[in-house]
Amino acid sequence: MARRRFQAPMPRRRGGWWTLRYRQDEVIAGKLIRVRKAIRLARVHSTCERDARRLATEHLRPLNQGLESIGAATNFEHYVERTYLPVVMPLMSKSTQARSEGVIRNYLIPGKQN
Repeated sequence: MARRRFQAPMPRRRGGWWTLRYRQDEVIAGKLIRVRKAIRLARVHSTCERDARRLATEHLRPLNQGLESIGAATNFEHYVERTYLPVVMPLMSKSTQARSEGVIRNYLIPGKQN
């Protein structure tokens, strides 16, 4: 299973805003790339530092808990190799595993030779 990545960056004051810089995984040209993002959390005048930290943790909660998925842009072969085979397959019976591996190898990922 893929390693979870926990992020806890501190919000910073930039101009009149509390901003948060963090990294997020995106699929670019079929490859999973980690991209640096920056968002504005709140205005400095209306929010104290403690509230800015709370807003930052709320914004990053889905990312830190692994609830945010890449969505339909996920490469099928990447999903099969990194998630399906190591996580789902061990839960199946041996006969079902053998049949599923055969279908994946022969029909779903035909360009890949084992």
